[in-house]
Amino acid sequence: MLKVNLGRERVPDWGRLYVERCTRRSCKQRCGRRWRWHSCKSTIQNLCTTFFLRLNVSKSVGCLGGWMQGGGHGPAAHDFGLGADQVLEAEVVTSDGQVVTASPCQHSDLFFAIRGGGGGTYGVVLSTTVKAHPTTNVAAQQLSFAPLNSSYVPEFMKAVELLYNAYPDLSNNGFSGYGSWSIASPTPLVYNYNYTLGGPIEANFTIGFTHTVSLFGKTAEEARSLFAPIAAQLAPFNGRSLFVNTTYSSFPTYAAFYSVLSGIVSPIGTSAAIGSRLLDRKALTSQTLNKTLYTIAGTPEQFTSVNIIFVGGGQVAKDGDDRCSGVNPAWRTSYVHNVVARGWASGADEATKRAVYGDITNVKVRAMKDLAPDTGAYMNEADRFDPEYLQDFYGRHARKLSSIKKKYDPLGVFYCPTCVGSDLWEEDPTGRLCRSKDLLSERSKSGNPSQSSRQGSTTGAGTGRHGYFKKSVRNLSRRIEVIVKNPLPGFEVVKYVKELIRRFFPWKRPDYSSEIDRSKTYLSRNNEVIVKNTFLESEVVRVLTQLIRRFFP
Repeated sequence: MLKVNLGRERVPDWGRLYVERCTRRSCKQRCGRRWRWHSCKSTIQNLCTTFFLRLNVSKSVGCLGGWMQGGGHGPAAHDFGLGADQVLEAEVVTSDGQVVTASPCQHSDLFFAIRGGGGGTYGVVLSTTVKAHPTTNVAAQQLSFAPLNSSYVPEFMKAVELLYNAYPDLSNNGFSGYGSWSIASPTPLVYNYNYTLGGPIEANFTIGFTHTVSLFGKTAEEARSLFAPIAAQLAPFNGRSLFVNTTYSSFPTYAAFYSVLSGIVSPIGTSAAIGSRLLDRKALTSQTLNKTLYTIAGTPEQFTSVNIIFVGGGQVAKDGDDRCSGVNPAWRTSYVHNVVARGWASGADEATKRAVYGDITNVKVRAMKDLAPDTGAYMNEADRFDPEYLQDFYGRHARKLSSIKKKYDPLGVFYCPTCVGSDLWEEDPTGRLCRSKDLLSERSKSGNPSQSSRQGSTTGAGTGRHGYFKKSVRNLSRRIEVIVKNPLPGFEVVKYVKELIRRFFPWKRPDYSSEIDRSKTYLSRNNEVIVKNTFLESEVVRVLTQLIRRFFP
């Protein structure tokens, strides 16, 4: 067990490796399983190389904040699970200043939310109790290839497709890791080949593919044997159209592997637009994969880079049975988290930046969505302008997470542009963050909505203008509570409510009383019926909008 505090790590008991979640029957039923205490005589040297202390790809990323709360992938995720799946208990400060313990036994809904439901959304995590795992030996493979010249880009793309096709089976054999490729990388991808083809050649390639994958508890020879079928498929390319280089190595501990082949500290100060998609077996073996790869590769002038986070399957998939996990369910069926990125030159104008963002959102990410329509995206490395971010980042958990957000942060103290609950806020032209307003003024210019628009506004998720209209109705529903609780304009509110009900709900004959409070109560009970009325929705919104403008200018 590891107790991780904000800003530092400490281990209260080195002799316990597995922590029991809860002994209560209700907790066992809620989360589906539990851990028991086991004694262990491992030395402190072994335990200081535990998985969680070195889970992240980058040494600069902490294991307590948004990385863990958004899911958290790393080199050991395939064998031990995502970062969120390591949390057994957490201390959290809620929006009202209360310090609570979130676990399967208390505040279990908050526990669910912070384990993958998005960072900085439900509270401030002060400390976490996490799993610790004994170290193991690691075998690694480094594979790189690049075309002999630019005329062999089609062969290069075929080899890239071959690797994507192979990743599901490689994962089932225990492989996982990270890679990248590009047809025009801003910086060299493949360095200093010494390849004999009529003489030694040394070059740095900006068209190339490289990955580093690992096998836990295996030797280099076992890794070579397991990768042999893929190596055989790459062999015909070697020396004819591509340079192919493969090396294998072994490490006695996870820490040794991490310090040499992982633990990357990325450069800072660069600007780029990114988008991503989680790819399952169906997508990785699809007949349309090659077309998608060409789309996301872009043109040489775009200098697009693609990163492959190949850590799915294995324990990541198995942890899908954990009922206390708020991680995007798409992680449980996917093998690859595919990230595409484009940058721009220093000093580029806003039009250039908008064009890059538009290409990422509308072309490259859209192509990946078409390839894998049933998955989603990893929120920590995704397109922040994704118009379907609630579905893509949170999947089927979105509705549950929204209710948890309302429970623990009803005033919206915690915010980020794509966090759960962010649809209740908007930025004004000056950059200020404000409560979402009634945004029907633009729509009203075009007259009453069509019958199809009304239907669209009440169906499922809603897209385009219909989804926009539905959002406005939801906003009004929230504001009705403010109106009926405001004591100042009570008499006038009652008058307008009467008019509203008489006009649009003539079949209702409530006992109108001159008492303001009684009329307020009636409106409070019926506001949900009013705003959900599909046929008269637009007129209801119009009247309520007038009401708000009159008394809440």
